Amino acid sequence: MMARYYSERKDLLKFLKGRILDIGCNKEDFHKLVMERARKISGEVYGLDIEVTNYRDNFVRGDAHFLPFKDESFNSVFAGEIIKHLTNLT
Repeated sequence: MMARYYSERKDLLKFLKGRILDIGCNKEDFHKLVMERARKISGEVYGLDIEVTNYRDNFVRGDAHFLPFKDESFNSVFAGEIIKHLTNLT
């Protein structure tokens, strides 16, 4: 199941374009794939996680319920690992 799930998430990368926000990026394995996609399309990637332990350029510590960015700051948002952690889905 996990291999299929991972493969399906990788298929979503082709839809990412421009300035990309990767929410829940602290687990780096998938974030690296998002960064590779950005390099292919000359895009930028920003990462947001409530628990950032791998600080680097464009990583922000923050809560997905209250994004610390202005509206329309990104062309694409990837949030493949956070839905199960959100408490307010309205």
